[in-house]
Amino acid sequence: LEFAVVYLDFAKGAAPAQHSATNRSATPVVDQRDHTFVPHVIAVRAGEEVGFTNSDAANHNVRTITGAPTNQFNVYTGQGASHKHRFGPTDPADPVRLGCDIHPWMRSWVYAFDHPWFAVTDETGRFAINHVPVGEHTLVVRQPDIRFSRSQSINVVPGKTNVVNVEVRGREAQ
Repeated sequence: LEFAVVYLDFAKGAAPAQHSATNRSATPVVDQRDHTFVPHVIAVRAGEEVGFTNSDAANHNVRTITGAPTNQFNVYTGQGASHKHRFGPTDPADPVRLGCDIHPWMRSWVYAFDHPWFAVTDETGRFAINHVPVGEHTLVVRQPDIRFSRSQSINVVPGKTNVVNVEVRGREAQ
């Protein structure tokens, strides 16, 4: 399942004490390339700067579709243009949708978490979340295009790697 966001779910304000470890080495960028948003799904830390660029030989814009005022913007991104924004936390059940008014088929999704324990699956459905606190946690997998969501408990033990398999059946992906 490509472009699914995978994260640890904590009750509001109940995330364990955070440390400086990160799952990212560079500033995340959403590019408008070949009349699509690349990547299609992005997950970031709330408050982290996200770059928006246009690599096409065409004009675009980036409009967010969300109820959260801090995450709302609509900017013109002509050829070679860029924009930066810091997203406030999002409800994982209602991520920020990105669109281009000039090319209405273009869309993408932004998830912004108030903790560092999240990832986005690659083209093979694989992901890794590093430095997970020891203990019982709820792991959630969401794919916004097909409105798929699955939660399961995981037990993190020191020095061990958890392998999680999630099967998506046609009726669940609606």
